[in-house]
Amino acid sequence: MRRISVLVAVVVSLAVLTGCSGTMKCGTPMSDAPAAMSAEKVHAKSADLAGKPVRVKGVISGVCTGEPWFEVAGKADETDMDRLVLVACACANGKCMLPATAKGKHAVVEGTLSMYNMPADAAKHYLEQKGASKDQMAKYAGGMKVAKVAATYMEIKGLSAKDCACSGCKCGGDPKKCSNPKCRETGKCQMACCADGKGDGKCCGSEACKQAGKCVMTQDVQTPTKSVHTSEK
Repeated sequence: MRRISVLVAVVVSLAVLTGCSGTMKCGTPMSDAPAAMSAEKVHAKSADLAGKPVRVKGVISGVCTGEPWFEVAGKADETDMDRLVLVACACANGKCMLPATAKGKHAVVEGTLSMYNMPADAAKHYLEQKGASKDQMAKYAGGMKVAKVAATYMEIKGLSAKDCACSGCKCGGDPKKCSNPKCRETGKCQMACCADGKGDGKCCGSEACKQAGKCVMTQDVQTPTKSVHTSEK
């Protein structure tokens, strides 16, 4: 009898743990999505895939906190820019900012691939956040060209809909409840210029935007006009 009780307890515990590990889904999936490819393969074929819809799978290797950017690569600690894809979250009208805890989570993203010419200021800010080596900083001192997906749909295991942030900020809610600490501290939305690619850059949470006096993080990012929502499975 005791053995049965222990077995039941173990099963219940596993069920609880499984229930806690959901999958965040953001945006609208493609009706004719191509076969999923690794980030490294997509980058290698970027010349042929540019301007075309892609489905990329991998691990989130970096998150730009407070801005709709993150990386997908083959491993969480990837630093080689030729082995990863930069994702600009265009789903949820470009308002989905992932928390830093998203790093290491498995993700699948769908969207149009392009080669993004990241300006020098943005590249410096980006590489500093990644903890890039001096050699990498010198290599991309004049800016860098990276494979970018404007994701209109994504799935991330281990996150929930509430992790798709700034729902309480630019959407008209209370910035005090936003996941971006700068919004909470000031009581004002700090990302309007970068979330929509407009503005003078002074309002943004990005130091690169402030220094440049214009938005340098979301150039060429186009968001869908129709409203979409986030959900969790």
